[in-house]
Amino acid sequence: MNWLRVGSVLSVLGSLTWLLWPSANWRVEPEPALALLTALAIWISQEVADWRGLADRDAKAHPNDVELAKRFQVTFDSDVRRFLRDQSFGSVFRSDIMDRLYLVDANWSGVEYRFEDADLDNQLSELLRLNSDFCAKMATYSGPARGSANLISVPTDEERSRDKFSDHTLAHIKELQMLADQVLEAMEKLQKTIKKKIPQSFVDATWRYE
Repeated sequence: MNWLRVGSVLSVLGSLTWLLWPSANWRVEPEPALALLTALAIWISQEVADWRGLADRDAKAHPNDVELAKRFQVTFDSDVRRFLRDQSFGSVFRSDIMDRLYLVDANWSGVEYRFEDADLDNQLSELLRLNSDFCAKMATYSGPARGSANLISVPTDEERSRDKFSDHTLAHIKELQMLADQVLEAMEKLQKTIKKKIPQSFVDATWRYE
């Protein structure tokens, strides 16, 4: 919360109340009128300063950073976050989200996927590294579930039918859960930094994967 802005507004309201409060002879006194004008001037100057600060911050953002931030939001959307947060990997799950993460691992490289801002670039590089580790382990530990081309599973069909997983499978599930948590944490950290440094990128983001 911007306490300076709150104080300015309260000062304006207090001065206005003082000005409108009837005096004994119902005359407008110069002191409250002067106080109101002063409070208004301070409030307006604060709003102008805040607007200029936002404009300067937006102007400093490199165009490539803005576009990459939008692409990040569309790709790593709420569906991906929900999958990483809620999927236990002990049952079958749809392959579409993993397919998106596999595409990121395969295609997000080169200058097109580098932020000019060093902090953002470091965080994205860390996210891509963690996602690559997650994808590699998932490709090794999982396979198509019987009867559906769109479902994959870490436990084998036989393990699921018996509802009893081997120690080997349980270790794989636990490792994938840990890696998913790390990817999610890196995603959320980068999103918070983008929101702070490039807030205009949130305006036009479609929040839909294409």
